[in-house]
Amino acid sequence: MTVRDAAALLMERAGLSDTSPLIPQLKGAGVTWHATKPLEKAGITTFGALIARTDEQLLELAAFGERRRAMVEAALRRLAGEEQ
Repeated sequence: MTVRDAAALLMERAGLSDTSPLIPQLKGAGVTWHATKPLEKAGITTFGALIARTDEQLLELAAFGERRRAMVEAALRRLAGEEQ
C-alpha cells in the first residue's frame, strides 16, 4: 500500500476532507517529529497535500527516506483500522 492509498482510506473511513490537518493525526498516532518535520517544511500539512504526491515524490523530500515513508504509511493504516 502507498502513503496515498493509506491516506485516502483513512479519509474515507474517518470522513476527513482534503483540508483536514495531517500533522496532528500523525503525531497522535505516534509518528515522531523526525518524520513530520520534512512534510511540514515541504508544505504537506493537509490530507489533500499528502494525497497529491506519490511515494516517489515524498522520497525526494530532504530528510524523508524509506523508513520515514513506511512510518507514515503504517500510522495512516493504523488510524484507518487496517491490520498490518
